[in-house]
Amino acid sequence: MTDLPADFRMYLYGPDNSLVGLSDNLGRADEVFEVLDAIVGRYQLVVDSPRGEAADSPYQLMWSWSGEGTNPAVAAAPTAVVATPGGVAAARTVILTDNFDNADAGRLTRAIRDPDDNFVGGYEGGAYIIRKVTSIPDRSWSIGVPGLNSDGALEIDVRIVGDTDNRQVSLFCRRSGGVADRKWYRFVLNVDRGTFWIILTEGPTSDFIVPVTPSERINRGNAVNRLGLNCVGDRIAGTINGEEVTAVRDSRYAQGTFGFSAGTFVNGPFPGEFVFDNLVAMAP
Repeated sequence: MTDLPADFRMYLYGPDNSLVGLSDNLGRADEVFEVLDAIVGRYQLVVDSPRGEAADSPYQLMWSWSGEGTNPAVAAAPTAVVATPGGVAAARTVILTDNFDNADAGRLTRAIRDPDDNFVGGYEGGAYIIRKVTSIPDRSWSIGVPGLNSDGALEIDVRIVGDTDNRQVSLFCRRSGGVADRKWYRFVLNVDRGTFWIILTEGPTSDFIVPVTPSERINRGNAVNRLGLNCVGDRIAGTINGEEVTAVRDSRYAQGTFGFSAGTFVNGPFPGEFVFDNLVAMAP
């Protein structure tokens, strides 16, 4: 992508809705990436502005194909883009990426070590696995992402293996305290019911600052969803598959760790397996 009239970002989702390409250069520098070993299917190219800039003039989008056969078809030609502030793109600088292919090079906890033996997992098979192996209800496991402690954003692909009933996945920010007095914001997804919400927790008390909300952006069942959570200032925003679906203002928590979690709800004694991939962490 070249001849940019504003500071844009470009990223590409594959046929399974996983992130396969990302370019986020500062200013009006060209945005370029290469996709290797691309699978057959429909791809979605997204252009937005991580700095909230806008433009009425068009940019130029160019692509080349080096595979066998005819060139892929383009579903729609690009036109002028007007970018609006907000969304996960509001966090500017990519500070960490991990496709979980190499545990030795990764910066997350290599293996889950639950003293109660309810959860196992870690870097496994080119992904990050959280596996709940017991039937104790209302339990989740959280993985912290280093480098963020106040303002920032996370994006990650997630899918649930097997039954999805009463299973939940989430991204969190500004987590502090221990198990009994934990404080954090969580953007929670229920793929079985096609709903999301944002919850603020302080010890045993929870406040749904965004109520349970249905969304057609959620891929149901065992399909991949890309979740994003942006916490900058008092604005807490969530995205699903590249689109901001909710935002709320809340200033009660200003600092704490960021990360992702998975588990089951209180109304069902279920095990579960949750597969995460293509983590991106960004800071203002």
